[in-house]
Amino acid sequence: MRAAGSLALSMVIAAWVAACTERTTTAPRIEAASSGSGVVTVTAANPDSAPQDTTLDVHVLGSGYDRGSTAQWAQGGVISPSVTTNSTRFVSSAELVANITIAITATTGSYDILVTTSNGKKGIGSELFTIRKKTIPPADPAIAFANQSLYVLNTDGTNQAVIGDPSWGVVSPSWSPDGKSIAFTSGYTGIRIVDITVVNGIPVGSHLRSLVDGGDVQSVAWSPRGDTIAFTEGYTSAPPSSLWIIPSGGGTPIDLYDGPAGTEVQWAAWNPDGSRIAFLQQDSGTTVRSLFVLNRTTGTLDTVMLKANSAPQSPDWSRDGSRLLFSANPPGPKSQAGERIYVVSPTRLATPAMIVYGDAPSWSPSDDRFVFMGRDPAGIDTYNFATGAVVNITKQSGVMPDWRRF
Repeated sequence: MRAAGSLALSMVIAAWVAACTERTTTAPRIEAASSGSGVVTVTAANPDSAPQDTTLDVHVLGSGYDRGSTAQWAQGGVISPSVTTNSTRFVSSAELVANITIAITATTGSYDILVTTSNGKKGIGSELFTIRKKTIPPADPAIAFANQSLYVLNTDGTNQAVIGDPSWGVVSPSWSPDGKSIAFTSGYTGIRIVDITVVNGIPVGSHLRSLVDGGDVQSVAWSPRGDTIAFTEGYTSAPPSSLWIIPSGGGTPIDLYDGPAGTEVQWAAWNPDGSRIAFLQQDSGTTVRSLFVLNRTTGTLDTVMLKANSAPQSPDWSRDGSRLLFSANPPGPKSQAGERIYVVSPTRLATPAMIVYGDAPSWSPSDDRFVFMGRDPAGIDTYNFATGAVVNITKQSGVMPDWRRF
């Protein structure tokens, strides 16, 4: 009986093992992701934070990703409508790059990142990303430009403000070296000055006054020492025309240079110590212009460019005195591309080098960048000499930008 019982028990155990083995081998397998793992994990984000009103690339790190995976930002298990995923690029099974736009209205705080693979597998990383409140830098108006009214803004384009109104007819704004005032010609007639201050975080103009009444004033340029303002007169009147200076506090203008008959004197740019002034002289009725440098001590002229048939304009002297920027529109078929900005050494018959398409350049205080009238998109741009990057700082159309000297 004992042997029979043992045999029966052995048969039951064998049957149970066989049944378990059969269930194990025939159970449905979890379908693995293309990475070879059936598990999707989200472990980190780089960068792991950003302010509101920003578009950026975020590297989403983890495992189990495949081509076609998408990343989304969520709070409390709900996808955030204020964080839009513009695209998700597959790098590897352990990395995605998500380009996201964070709305100005996005809630600040921690966000989860949800990854969904092409075949629907999901993984979530809790509180991997933080959205910060967007902060506006304090108003520091460093760039001015004209569009009938006078405009000022920070170098990054923030805190743009309109000074005055279209009746001012602002042309050729020029900062005083202390950054407290701007001179401009009003509709090519006379010279006016307005003081610039920041009141309750907003740039405002005050103490508008006239320095020169009447006349045919084409451009103005405040001297680096702040004591005088150079201007050219006679741009549209019968030539010859002249280069003048006038005390910035008011007084009698001084005629520095009269162009020969049949020419017009245009634009003016001071070298850093105020000892020399660059200007353009045009053969009347043509686009032929020469670039000269006037030595204020000796009264002698140095010829930088002679009779360039490309309408060069808007010269601006680098703060270290080694280079001049200007814009020009070369003749011939290429002129359809519009104005181009060049740099040239302020020496006799130097050879200019083209930098970028645009117009009316003005150096930054450190000579590493310049501001200019952009072409596409329209507005005011900056150019970085180190990287060659062009950054649009405002889409507001305008002319003749000027970068404060410090």
